[in-house]
Amino acid sequence: MSQRSLARRYAQALFMSAVEKNILDQVEEDLRLVVDEVEKNKDFKRFIDQQLIPPDEKIKVIEKIFEGKISDISMNFLKLVFRKRRERLLKEFLEEFVDLADSARGIEKVEITTAVELTSERREFVKNKISEIIGKKVKLVEKVDPKILGGIVVKIGDKVYDGSVLNKLNALKRHLKSVHLQIEEDRGEMAT
Repeated sequence: MSQRSLARRYAQALFMSAVEKNILDQVEEDLRLVVDEVEKNKDFKRFIDQQLIPPDEKIKVIEKIFEGKISDISMNFLKLVFRKRRERLLKEFLEEFVDLADSARGIEKVEITTAVELTSERREFVKNKISEIIGKKVKLVEKVDPKILGGIVVKIGDKVYDGSVLNKLNALKRHLKSVHLQIEEDRGEMAT
């Protein structure tokens, strides 16, 4: 099983518990707190990633740091993660959990690719336009790729809408080739 699908399974179990207890936002905040703490503290990250340290020792440290700061569901989830030695996937658990939570909130994750970074005004315009078109709240995931030359590529779920200059140039190139081939065929027919 891939790490992503494993992270998805764990996140789904946590998500269902959070929904059942009506603490979805709290659990998301808890996971962010834990992941942020691990990411910003290099010594803590090395400790977490060290496979020679027994899970029970790691759990004691986690309890010391986060007891009273995160919900019981989140603490129990962390204990399970450490017992199963899946602590290296904490960031992936958060990403998958956020995707599930956003989906439950009616928020659509939309990936956009532009040739240059968007200004905040442009970003807001694009976000509002896409939201208006799909009829949902939108969370933008932005990428910059100078190779597209200009325009925008929008990915919603498994659908891609390519409005890039590169795509338009390639379409023009294909069209010109087909016109050229047609002209060559017509010339060949005239010669016979």
